[in-house]
Amino acid sequence: MSPERSSDNDSVETTRALWARMMNANEYSDFIIKCHAKTFHVHRVVVCTQSKPIQAAANGNFRESITGILNLEDDDPSTVARMINFLYTQDYDDTTTSEESHIENHGPLLVNTMLYVIADKYDIPPLKMLATKKFETALLTDWNSPSFTASLDLFSTTDSQNPTRASPRALSAPLVYMRVT
Repeated sequence: MSPERSSDNDSVETTRALWARMMNANEYSDFIIKCHAKTFHVHRVVVCTQSKPIQAAANGNFRESITGILNLEDDDPSTVARMINFLYTQDYDDTTTSEESHIENHGPLLVNTMLYVIADKYDIPPLKMLATKKFETALLTDWNSPSFTASLDLFSTTDSQNPTRASPRALSAPLVYMRVT
C-alpha cells in the first residue's frame, strides 16, 4: 500500500473516531431526535447531510426546525439508535441488545431488516446497502431461525400510509431456495 493511501485511511479512521466521540457527547449538539422514551442529541451536520427527510424536517418550514426536536414515535427506539450510530460511524451492531432480548424472534436477520426499512424510510442509501450486506452475512447461519421468519413477515406487511417500497435483494435468494427444496 502506498504511503498516500495509508494516510488517507488513517484520516478516515481518525474522522470516524472523532464523530463516534461526538455521538456520545451532548456538547455542540444542535438538534434532538426523540423516539419514545429515548432522546438523542445529534448534530445537524451529521444527520441532515445523510438523510433528505431529516434535513427537510430540521431545516424546512416545519415545527421541528423551530423547536429543534424531531419525534420519531412511529419507529422502534433500538432501530433509531442503530440508525444514528450508522450516521456517525458508518456501521452498526446487529446483535440483540438487552432491551430486545425479551422480544421473541429477535435476532440479526430481523435487526438488519428493520435497519433496511428505516434506511428506506429516511432515504439513507449507504445504510440500506450495509443492512443488505449484514442480512446476507447473518443469513448464512440464521436462515432457519425465527428471526428469518420475522424478517419475512416484516417485509410482507405493508401499511397503506407507509408501504415498504423495496425489499433487499438478499431476500430473493433464500425465497428461491425455499421454493426449490
